[in-house]
Amino acid sequence: MGKPIIKMTAGVISYLFKYRPYITVWIVCFIGAGICESVKDHDIGGLIACTLFAFATLIIKRILLMISRIGVHNRYDEKLLGIAPKGRFMNHMYNYMAK
Repeated sequence: MGKPIIKMTAGVISYLFKYRPYITVWIVCFIGAGICESVKDHDIGGLIACTLFAFATLIIKRILLMISRIGVHNRYDEKLLGIAPKGRFMNHMYNYMAK
């Protein structure tokens, strides 16, 4: 029962490294720093602050994409990659799980 969950988690991580590497690096760095800070100070405040900074990158990206999509649907990803992002994630997961 644990095998499919591990494979799906690996598929999501693979997708993030392939299509969103910069966000993945930011999140890993900030959360890693937060864990180190929390262990060093024996306080959870550092982890919470670093987690908020990690997800701030996602929020900024989301806001910038919403601004770029005013008037036209998904023009950024469709022009850049040729397919809409929702289909891209599901196709990646289907192909990864089929391996």
